[in-house]
Amino acid sequence: MKKYFFSLALVVPLFIFSQNYKVVSDIIPAFYSSELDGNNTGTQAFTIESQLIVGTDIMYSTFKTMRSDPEELDWGACVDSSGGAVMGKKLLQQTNRTILFNQNEDSIFVYQKTSIGNSWNYFKYNNGHFIEAIHNQTNYIDILGTFDSVKVFVLMHKDIEGNVVEDEINGTEIHLSKNFGLIKTFDNYMFPFQLIECSLIGYENPEMGVRNLNAQGVYDYHIGDEFHFYRENLHWYFDDSDTLYKIDYGQERWVIRYVTHSTNYQDSIIYEYVECSRIYEYSNDQYDTLYLTEIVSETIIFNNIIPGILDAYTNQKIENVEFGGGLYYEILQNQSPIYNFRPKKMITDDAYMNNDSCVGRSFFDPCCYSESYIAGCGGPYYYWSDWFGTTIERKLLYFNKNGDTWGEPLAQDCEDLLSNVDETPRLINSISVYPNPFTGQLNIKSEDNRSRIKEIKLLDIHANQVKKVELLESNYTMRTKHLSNGIYILEIKIENGNVVRKKVIKN
Repeated sequence: MKKYFFSLALVVPLFIFSQNYKVVSDIIPAFYSSELDGNNTGTQAFTIESQLIVGTDIMYSTFKTMRSDPEELDWGACVDSSGGAVMGKKLLQQTNRTILFNQNEDSIFVYQKTSIGNSWNYFKYNNGHFIEAIHNQTNYIDILGTFDSVKVFVLMHKDIEGNVVEDEINGTEIHLSKNFGLIKTFDNYMFPFQLIECSLIGYENPEMGVRNLNAQGVYDYHIGDEFHFYRENLHWYFDDSDTLYKIDYGQERWVIRYVTHSTNYQDSIIYEYVECSRIYEYSNDQYDTLYLTEIVSETIIFNNIIPGILDAYTNQKIENVEFGGGLYYEILQNQSPIYNFRPKKMITDDAYMNNDSCVGRSFFDPCCYSESYIAGCGGPYYYWSDWFGTTIERKLLYFNKNGDTWGEPLAQDCEDLLSNVDETPRLINSISVYPNPFTGQLNIKSEDNRSRIKEIKLLDIHANQVKKVELLESNYTMRTKHLSNGIYILEIKIENGNVVRKKVIKN
């Protein structure tokens, strides 16, 4: 992370010379929300990794990213392991224009000194077609609390003779602010192959709006903060006599935590909590209930939490060196209504791996273990299971941070949690699947009307998804005539969050 601030110190004075509109603001790193086909795809970052002065021009390089080829999104395809950020792989800043370079190093031209009615070739295709940009209007609007002049450029796809070609890009807009740079653009690295719309949501330097979520931001607790968690570490087995999955051994734990004290250091922080827990210990279909209240001390050394990874930007290329290299993380960040719009960073372990001559998405089983970290609410939170009956989970259920509340509390307080002795744990998920073996259809039924079926996935023996159904019913009949003979796995998610897996056979 430090290298970006070092390079920023070199970059900022060079950006300042331009007196016209700037494609890139002086106060990067910048963060953009991104959408593809109307669906939010998270938060993307932009900053400079290096620069090269070429005469009066300046060439900037962005940080390397892991990018999938939009033409080949299957698991076996190579990914671009030296991709660029949202402003492209490189930027060439000239006196009157800035050239952004996409994944093929094709040029995207953004002219800064324009008047209403001016037009130019924004992008040119190999077949002679081009995307024209026209300066349509200039507005004066509020950007992150500051009023600024914004030029609106409208894009249009045209053929070699200048005739309009039908294209979803027609009529879309690029917004260029005088002092904040491109505040509405596309993911220029993927442009025009994928039209991922990006809108500025904030800067990190100085802090304005959204910033990159790091370890300090994740573990930013305050005295009096209250958290409710659920933790699970269970092993399941299949009971042939009942044709049900049952818990063999493991533990379920419900926890209420209150933050009572903190001691801050430059590179770490020590927290003290009061915690109360209700615990179910399973062994051979039997269980014991334990109740526990304790004072817990936790030392958080920021650089030791997946070292350096929590500081990384979305899609940034970071190698997992723990196993000798050749494995890479997938890093995403978003800010959705979940958790009251608190930023969440998701890190998938070993999501990419070297495969002979290329880096590809990992597809081995089990794949992949993912962790989520939430601003001010800690982590990691995760859910993971394998084909041998093991599930582990850590889930945030509720928080109260100085009146900012989210989720459903486990209980009113510790006394309420520890006095709830009548609650029966989940020993058996009563799901019936018949006939098995099957031919033309499968009947899936919840024997407990209080636990309806929420989602059904049918997977082949290689864990490839064959069919997925979302519902909220106690019964479902799946048509299976089109399926090939063989072994399949049914993964059934119950309304209460439990997951049942059953092996079924098509004859």
